[in-house]
Amino acid sequence: MLHFVNNVMIASIHKYAEMEDRKLSEYERRLYEEEKLRKRRKCILCILLVGVVLGTGRKIYSLWIRPYFEYKKEVEGLSQVQVGDTVKFGRYNTNFINVGTEQLEWIVLQKEGNVLMLITKEGIAGSVYHHKHEQIQWEDSDIRAFLNDTLYNDVFSKYEQEIILDNPESGDRLSLLSEAEADSLFCDDTSRQLAVTDVAKGDGVNVNLVGKTNYWDLKDYHSSWWWLRGNNQRSKIAPIVTEDGSILVDKKYVNKPNGAVRPVVWVVGWH
Repeated sequence: MLHFVNNVMIASIHKYAEMEDRKLSEYERRLYEEEKLRKRRKCILCILLVGVVLGTGRKIYSLWIRPYFEYKKEVEGLSQVQVGDTVKFGRYNTNFINVGTEQLEWIVLQKEGNVLMLITKEGIAGSVYHHKHEQIQWEDSDIRAFLNDTLYNDVFSKYEQEIILDNPESGDRLSLLSEAEADSLFCDDTSRQLAVTDVAKGDGVNVNLVGKTNYWDLKDYHSSWWWLRGNNQRSKIAPIVTEDGSILVDKKYVNKPNGAVRPVVWVVGWH
């Protein structure tokens, strides 16, 4: 009898020990799982922090650092140019291959002391002169609003905007050539012929390519027509430079699509 009771007590002790071991194992496993979860959360947090730091760094670089050093290099280039030279100034999306924007090239049309008149080497966008078929003057046109708001802020950094002057004729920061300027500042029709960027083509700009059926394709010109700045007389027609480089003042209605935009800007070349 005593032996039986002893065996029962020993069995109870073993069973209790097994239960305690099982509880301990479950507790240890729970601790392990919680520790693993903490490490995973910490790892995710670190990845997020690295992403934020890198993202913020890229943003600071693209918004402040790169524009500043590009501006310093641009000013150095502007201080050495002559009429007819090509310079880089500002940024805009010009092709669909590269992500982001590319530096724009401009031709120096005039130089008066340290003041330069620049025009883009290519047509960089496509637009109507005015969206409604109505009599309109330059001052109230949609293309003027586009140039001096959307395009101006997209192209130029805050550093570049500091050296941009008002156009002496129109009072705009970003403008188009007038008919008289297009006539006097280019030596001939050929020099006025305009190539356009891939993005401008994507905007619908009409490109004069061989193989079309239009009469002017027979001339073998590879160019686009582009808008000029009208005067402040109300009209349904705006002046243009044609595909072959000639100037027409009674060719296009103001709401005609597919015209190339070739901005003009006045800048202080150096201080």
